Amino acid sequence: MVGAPVAVALRAGFVGVRKGAAGSLPGPTLDTTSAPDYRGVAHDLRMQEVLRPGARVLLVDDWAERGSQAEAAAGLVRRSGADFLGVSLVVDELTDDVRARLRRVTALVSRQDLDGV
Repeated sequence: MVGAPVAVALRAGFVGVRKGAAGSLPGPTLDTTSAPDYRGVAHDLRMQEVLRPGARVLLVDDWAERGSQAEAAAGLVRRSGADFLGVSLVVDELTDDVRARLRRVTALVSRQDLDGV
């Protein structure tokens, strides 16, 4: 999980999005199922229902290939009433159409940057 240390560095709040079965987080949650990922697996995602309308949210992750989980997490943020700002990644392997749907995507490197490394 890279979001927590980024939140600490930015002195911002942190809300984790978890994969897995219901009951993995305490209290009320928002739940969704992602589209299939690069392995063809759809994931159940959930986050605590703690975001308030007007909160500004940046999704931080290590690697995105198809973006199915990022899009599902963005949907959870929007359902909470918070403002989804975009995605910050370590490695970006997204297609242009997925990148456009996620609004703004920044990354340290693209997958192509790693070819031959």
